[in-house]
Amino acid sequence: MRRNKKGLLAIGLLGLVAIGGCADRDFVGGVVVGNDKAITILETYSQTYIDIESNPQGVTEFQIDDITQGTLFDFTVVDNEGCSVVDSAGEYDGFPNFGVKIQCEDENGRRWSGNPILRNQYTADPTLLVDDGYLYLYAGRDETSFIHMQKSQCKNQCLTEALQAAANFEITGIHIYRTQNMVDWEYVGPAVEAADVPWMRQTWASHILTKNGKYYLFTCSPAKDIITDVGVKSIISLLSGGGIAIGPSALTGVAVSDSPTGPFIDSGEPLVSYLTPGAIDEVMDPAAFTDDDGTTYLFYGGGGHAQYVELSDDLLSVNGPILEIKGINGSNPMPELTEATYVHKRNGVYYLSYSKSKVGEAPSPLAYATADNIHGPWTYQGDMLGAVDILTNHGAITTYKGKDYLFYHTGQLPGIHNGALRSNATRAVSVQELEYDNNGQIVFIEQTALGVPELLE
Repeated sequence: MRRNKKGLLAIGLLGLVAIGGCADRDFVGGVVVGNDKAITILETYSQTYIDIESNPQGVTEFQIDDITQGTLFDFTVVDNEGCSVVDSAGEYDGFPNFGVKIQCEDENGRRWSGNPILRNQYTADPTLLVDDGYLYLYAGRDETSFIHMQKSQCKNQCLTEALQAAANFEITGIHIYRTQNMVDWEYVGPAVEAADVPWMRQTWASHILTKNGKYYLFTCSPAKDIITDVGVKSIISLLSGGGIAIGPSALTGVAVSDSPTGPFIDSGEPLVSYLTPGAIDEVMDPAAFTDDDGTTYLFYGGGGHAQYVELSDDLLSVNGPILEIKGINGSNPMPELTEATYVHKRNGVYYLSYSKSKVGEAPSPLAYATADNIHGPWTYQGDMLGAVDILTNHGAITTYKGKDYLFYHTGQLPGIHNGALRSNATRAVSVQELEYDNNGQIVFIEQTALGVPELLE
């Protein structure tokens, strides 16, 4: 594979292998997705050729090692008209560059999305909207300073910095992307920036909903510094005979627009907060749902407890008391709840999904419960997606052009890691098709590197 003085590496795999670590890593690279034939990639500045073997059912990573900061790069595919190159050009800035994606047609003339679907930015907590032929993706963009600091500053500090990043990710805004074929994603721009909203510290998970001709982006934020907040609550709990606190004090609000592309204007204050009478501390990860009678409900929760509340018709205030999510026969319909509530409806059945975790087990699978009424009672159904390689997960479900999809996030982009420890700041959105069995149960979803096929006209 090596065809000039530059070091290079190409690895075929069925599941993506994260590149990273605390050691010095100077590379520019990316992935080739589902290539039915062998191809050759050319980096034009260095005249480095990389031979990629056929891998129609998987993804092949490639990289050029030992480059220097400030080096320009530009990748093209030699003699293959069936491949498209995304984010092929740039400048190496001192950290692993992971923006290049090459998507090749398979034997049926289809390209595949590849997972993660966006490789030039860390993204988390997807929410989705179908509008005017487009599928819109709204995702938190992580700008954690640790990830973007100069690599020299990380030397001999990686474990400490990684631990801090795991708790102190810095999601500065919700950004908008859209597609018409599930493969080509257009970046639209920011929807909400935390710096523009006085009550927000960060833009944690969001949820998009359209009603009354307007577009509502529900957002949430920690109310205080997470480490200090949870630490103080844990001390108080332990002194009173309780356990370790696991949830932050949080707030949820809404921003409104006349277009799915924005601008979104915040309503000026939170809809629900940890200070709202009857509310839990973890008023986070909002999930808005409009029922068949036109009533919209806001679900939220984390740290083992979720709630919901009815909203006013203009969605700018609550319309009634905080409500509890009830299980059938007094059961817990959301065992091991961590965060990321989400509600959708299909064939008269309501689905309440969420991210779960348990001490001593692999983190962050997605699970779900079902009900015949939005008010329950809900019946726990089990996992729908297995664990991901990062400490959190967040699912969103949509139907687009006749197919059902689950979006979620993983840690499969390069970043700064220390052994098995993976910072939450390296999350990236992925997608898989979603299916139901004859009883309306969600068929367990396998995570793949290929992602989903292109929707052809």
